[in-house]
Amino acid sequence: MTVMKLTSPKDVCRSAAVSTTFQSAADLDDVWQSFLPIDLSSILYRGEIDVEQLPVSKKELYLHFCRNWILLDGGTKSFRLDLWNGAKIIQLHKQNSSIKNPIETPIKIHEAIHLKDLSPKRNYGAYMIFTGKPYTQVLRIIQCVYGSSSGFGSPIYAMDIIHQESQKREDGWREIKLEEFHTNVGGDRAVHFIINNRYTINPYNDLIFKGIEVRPVC
Repeated sequence: MTVMKLTSPKDVCRSAAVSTTFQSAADLDDVWQSFLPIDLSSILYRGEIDVEQLPVSKKELYLHFCRNWILLDGGTKSFRLDLWNGAKIIQLHKQNSSIKNPIETPIKIHEAIHLKDLSPKRNYGAYMIFTGKPYTQVLRIIQCVYGSSSGFGSPIYAMDIIHQESQKREDGWREIKLEEFHTNVGGDRAVHFIINNRYTINPYNDLIFKGIEVRPVC
């Protein structure tokens, strides 16, 4: 059991298929407790969830958080776990993000995530999630990595994107990767993202910005 706690959920599931002995050990609460976030009580306190309806089994609880998004902080964030490694996945939601005419309503989005809200010592990728009719609008993405929780210095990364460069997601939205970063940074640190429209060739196509998803990468 001790060895299993030092592996990953994926390895535990593989071990369970080897023999009935491993299968029994793979279902123990102590094993799956080690894969749940150490700040789970804080997450539940911030979340819009009825804790009394959560599974009692730690394995089932882990799977519940892998299969379901949990709204946090008044709906400004969503949380779930990566099925195979147990790392946190966070979505940052922007309120009032339907842009009908970017010329009359310039896009200016600033999102930030504290590194302490993510799993430690992991590589993460940030993805902008959006949808809308095919358009030729160009957005300028400025990423400010490792600023403080209250502000940031000069931008160190910028890119231009267009709709055609994005990828379609399983949930029907589109996404484009912004950048990767590592959470093994000390202090009160956050990753900042600024999105604004650089120019628009056809201003009359709708753009709906869902948010930014931050998830682990291999």
